[in-house]
Amino acid sequence: MEEIDKESLFDYYKKTIKNDINPKKITLKLIMDRNIKENELKDTENNDDKIESKAKKLLELTQIHLDRENIDEIDNLVEYLGDIRNLYLQNNLIRKIENLEFFKNLKFLVLSHNKIEKIENLKQLNSLKLIDLSHNLIENFEIEEFPKSVSFLDLRGNKCVQDDNFTEKIEPKLFQYFIRLIQLNGKDLIDTSIKEFEESKYEESVDSLVERIMERSSNRQKMDVENFEKKWREKKSKLDLLRHDIDEKFNKSFNLMSKK
Repeated sequence: MEEIDKESLFDYYKKTIKNDINPKKITLKLIMDRNIKENELKDTENNDDKIESKAKKLLELTQIHLDRENIDEIDNLVEYLGDIRNLYLQNNLIRKIENLEFFKNLKFLVLSHNKIEKIENLKQLNSLKLIDLSHNLIENFEIEEFPKSVSFLDLRGNKCVQDDNFTEKIEPKLFQYFIRLIQLNGKDLIDTSIKEFEESKYEESVDSLVERIMERSSNRQKMDVENFEKKWREKKSKLDLLRHDIDEKFNKSFNLMSKK
């Protein structure tokens, strides 16, 4: 997320409130001036050729910067742009999220520091990974208006996240709704998840180790009993044989004495 100079931002909003800033519309010239460098064009081209070259380059761009231009409406992008992936519209005067549904491969959308009042027209952007709506005028949080693909979500500076209800009731729902939420309002969640995972794996490994020790102990006891029984049977068998020999010898001696 882009660092904003607090003093300049304060002055910017003061001017906005006093109507010292005139809103702008998105035009072809504005998009070209902000996103295509003159040194990328051939020096031999005349003005008409340069305009044509710029128009071709626009269709090749995947990243568009239109921040800090006093834009009050998201419009005219589809007419001029191709398959954009990153769109930066922060620090403008935008009041409504609109006209983005044709950018199916849009991944990064930055709309921080605008005047947006409602979350809308986003759920069809199924490739969206990051959306920054921080420091707007959003009062109600509607989770269904977001695509489930979002991994980075920033809503800081809006009324909807300042309410205790957001932390207690809405935050837990986010983890169920989004497929893989990595960062929420500037806070990394992946480290927490990894820590919890590692702790659970540690507990599992300890339990598993104890279980293996118990199993080995049980097996050893079982083996000891089996070995004892085997040795006892072997000794008993030897004793039985010895007893049998003694009985035979005794009988022979007895028979000999009887004959005499």
